[in-house]
Amino acid sequence: MRAIGPRWTLANALGLGLGLAAIRAAIPGFRGDSFQPGDEAAFPLLTPQSVLLLIGTGLPVGLALSLLQWWAIRPWLDQAQRWIPLTLGGLVLGWLLGVAFGVPLGRLATWLLPVQAVWQQTLIRVTIALVIGSLLGAGLGLVQGFAWRGQPSLPWRWTRVSAVGGGLGFTVMLLCLALFDTLIAPDRTAAALVAAFLAGALAGAVGSLVTGRWLTSL
Repeated sequence: MRAIGPRWTLANALGLGLGLAAIRAAIPGFRGDSFQPGDEAAFPLLTPQSVLLLIGTGLPVGLALSLLQWWAIRPWLDQAQRWIPLTLGGLVLGWLLGVAFGVPLGRLATWLLPVQAVWQQTLIRVTIALVIGSLLGAGLGLVQGFAWRGQPSLPWRWTRVSAVGGGLGFTVMLLCLALFDTLIAPDRTAAALVAAFLAGALAGAVGSLVTGRWLTSL
């Protein structure tokens, strides 16, 4: 699978980039801090709005990423036809795990440090992003591992590698979105779409450096 590297990186960059751009197009005003755990104003839990936001943001990312990953990996995987539904299921599991741990962690940080300096806020958000991204990647890799049928050691190795890539990619995504959002006027719709695409593309490329390197070693 040595030739998969460029295809895999391109697939993840385009998948996350297009997915995030679709979110911005479908949900006007969606910003990079919309999913910052611990901020109840930005992340209201168990409300109709939050459920709709999760569904609305999850579908475009999941569809774009699963289809493009399938395009990248299908020449080398016997169970490639299962990759799309497994990827969608893995993203749901991973996001539930990430939120289940990330939101209480954000609340704990707010309780311990009710008044936070800028560097403390940044450190807390990066830490939470790493936790959510790692669990998102682990859940994704765990379910995708069912496609590695007949190779007992690969699913668990893929889960670990996916967790590392997910942690790095998710953190880059939130940091880039937050940075770009400080530079873009709220009414600059076209610029916001481009910013979302670039943030997603960078996140996908960074995360795929880990997973892609592992795939090329097979």
